[in-house]
Amino acid sequence: MALVKSPQIAIEIAKELLRRRADDLEAWLLLGNAGLQSGDFNLAVRAFQKLVARQPSEVALQRGLAMALNARGARWRKAGDETSALQDFAQAVEAFPAHPQAAFNAALCAAATGNHHESRHWLDHHLAHHASDLEAQWLWFDSIEAPLLDAVQWQRWQQLLQQPVDGVDVSLRARVLARFGEPDRVLAAWEMCDAPQQLRIGYVVADRLRQRNESAAARTIFSAAAEGAGQQHIRASLAAAMTMPLLPDSVAHIAECRAQSREALRDLRNRIDDWEMSDLRLQDLAWSNFYLAYHGEDDLPLQRAYAQLLQDLAARVWPAWQQAPQCGHPRRVVLLSSFWRNCTVGVYFAGWIDWLREAGFEVVIYQLGPQRDAMTDALFSRASRGVFWEESRGMEALVDAIRDEQAALLIYPELGMDTRIFPLAALRLARRQVVAWGHPVTTGFQTLDGYFTCAEMEPEHASMHYSERLLPLPGLGVAYSCPSIPPVVGRSALGLPEQGTLMLMPQSLFKVHPQMDALMAEVLAACPHARLVLFDLLPQFRQPFERRLRRSLSQHEVDPARLIWLTGCDRERYLQINMACDVMLDSLHFSGGNTSLDAFQAGLPVLSSEGKFMRGRQTAAMLRRLGLHTQGWLSEPDEWTVRLPELVQPATLHATRRQVQTRLDELFDAEPARRAWLNWIEMLCENRT
Repeated sequence: MALVKSPQIAIEIAKELLRRRADDLEAWLLLGNAGLQSGDFNLAVRAFQKLVARQPSEVALQRGLAMALNARGARWRKAGDETSALQDFAQAVEAFPAHPQAAFNAALCAAATGNHHESRHWLDHHLAHHASDLEAQWLWFDSIEAPLLDAVQWQRWQQLLQQPVDGVDVSLRARVLARFGEPDRVLAAWEMCDAPQQLRIGYVVADRLRQRNESAAARTIFSAAAEGAGQQHIRASLAAAMTMPLLPDSVAHIAECRAQSREALRDLRNRIDDWEMSDLRLQDLAWSNFYLAYHGEDDLPLQRAYAQLLQDLAARVWPAWQQAPQCGHPRRVVLLSSFWRNCTVGVYFAGWIDWLREAGFEVVIYQLGPQRDAMTDALFSRASRGVFWEESRGMEALVDAIRDEQAALLIYPELGMDTRIFPLAALRLARRQVVAWGHPVTTGFQTLDGYFTCAEMEPEHASMHYSERLLPLPGLGVAYSCPSIPPVVGRSALGLPEQGTLMLMPQSLFKVHPQMDALMAEVLAACPHARLVLFDLLPQFRQPFERRLRRSLSQHEVDPARLIWLTGCDRERYLQINMACDVMLDSLHFSGGNTSLDAFQAGLPVLSSEGKFMRGRQTAAMLRRLGLHTQGWLSEPDEWTVRLPELVQPATLHATRRQVQTRLDELFDAEPARRAWLNWIEMLCENRT
């Protein structure tokens, strides 16, 4: 009766009873129930924990403890403490596994912290007890990290699509459909969302469509989101203007999309003065034209227009960051990236750290999270100091931290691969700042004082294609870290046929220009016993790529079964695949860098052509260094069908491999590059260039 009248009175009565007899179970039960009713969940948890400890098999007490923990977890979550909330939800599930909400709430917490694997674990538990919970089923598909569904997941997905959607949050459905559903379904769900929901999820939904190569639908939602208010307005506007297909369907498609983006950028320029930017954050400018570089066109006009737009926005919001900070350390160099780890950028440019230290410079490496590996730690140990920047600390704080370094020079090994870092180049973070060719295309920024490039890879009049001043280097420009060559493995062990000529084309599919489709078909037609080996690294691209390629194969009467698809693998196995093949086909307009170097070290000859820009001439420069450019390995694309049948003859391949082996040292000779690079560094740090 006391509990009904007043939970607080019940608490006082229970406490009085417990002062008289500390093990009074009825008093503890009264205290627990009163705590639940009054909202004193700490008290309720303590009371039910006491009861469960005394009567561990009593289901009603287990349920009560789970209720108390779940209620306290919900309060933690409302306060923004996802970690404490998740701990309480997990304990609630442990106390009473069939609790109707605890595991579901735990899944929401895990998803909010970006741990989708753990989120799916909790959803599996919840659905095991509450299989008919449709919202949990939709959330389960939102937790899948892979871009494509496997056969079992696909069947579950199709079954879910047949279920009614009454009561399921429409914004959740739109988010999940954007990952796995048809564009029409996504747009229909999006239109059912109210204005606040569209504002909240618009960018995420559109970006998921963009990553699936559904650029038209993505643009539609980006454009709609750009009409809203709030912090995502400008970011969505930039995305709407610059979204292009990640895998264009044809050369004409490329031209159409680039023209559309040029017009959209002009429109943004006309509207920029009317934008409200009082709450703009650097992350709202986190966009780069990464895929532009694979179109085979001169990117300077579009890059310059986009960079100027970012610079104008930055100047209005952060005027203090337009002036270089004081240079308090004339021998301090900062290197900023999110790729100081085991990847192409890390492998390419790690040697610069040693060159700087040996020359007496203080070297500070900034690695932007969340990724970090053993190579990151190793590079930190080779530098004067390493800073791992957690994403949660924010980009504005990163700007302050780097400016506070008061360095003479800031080096970006790449700009464009990590969208978060790209807008930093619109600011002045050090007295001098330069970029390297980790992503080999001009940035368009006027705020950069130089662009490190490989002189032998650049065409004549290369400076016409850059907004930055070119700082050319001889050779590879770096002290390339050569991998250990693994033992030879038979073809069958690698999933390859034992007989026939194998032509390897390992580039990511988005790097393969549409003009390459006809060339691949012609090469296969000219070498009827050859097969083409490709990698299925990004599954969402394989279907549109195959659809595009099959058109050319059909025109040349080439059986698509002559394509061999391999999944991703570690570097040792990748090198063994190189060793098992006969020739590598370089990609047009964006030639291999690390892939070609790996091929040569594995004894695999590369057939290439010379593109119009540096990014299409990397392999060509390597072939010249190896003396293979006059032997047919560097040819115009229309000569490949004539050259290849001769080049894949056993005697020719044997001679080529021997020549590569004898001249590899010339390719990897880094001493001239070291001297030239340090000369540029001295001039930049002394403010002489």
